[in-house]
Amino acid sequence: MAVSAACYPHTDPSMKITKPMIFADLTLSSHVENVPRVRIVLLDAAGQGIGTFDTVAGYVFPGETEEVTTPVGIPKGGVDAFASCTASVVGFGANPEDVKP
Repeated sequence: MAVSAACYPHTDPSMKITKPMIFADLTLSSHVENVPRVRIVLLDAAGQGIGTFDTVAGYVFPGETEEVTTPVGIPKGGVDAFASCTASVVGFGANPEDVKP
């Protein structure tokens, strides 16, 4: 299972998000069918973690690339403190009790 993320501040009135927050565009691929749980870590300009958010990315089918956009949240220090992000798969299934990778 591979995951990458591109994060950015944004609003989305269709989701009733009218104040800027961080969104993540996730790109996932796998050689088996999975429902990955992804941890997104928001970083400041010095590379220090200012927020950690977990999300379920939906189904990823073998040999296909899944692209998901998700609101992440507002990091410690606010949106202006945000500089970049990382993403990693921390498990599979919608529940934290499910099997870890």
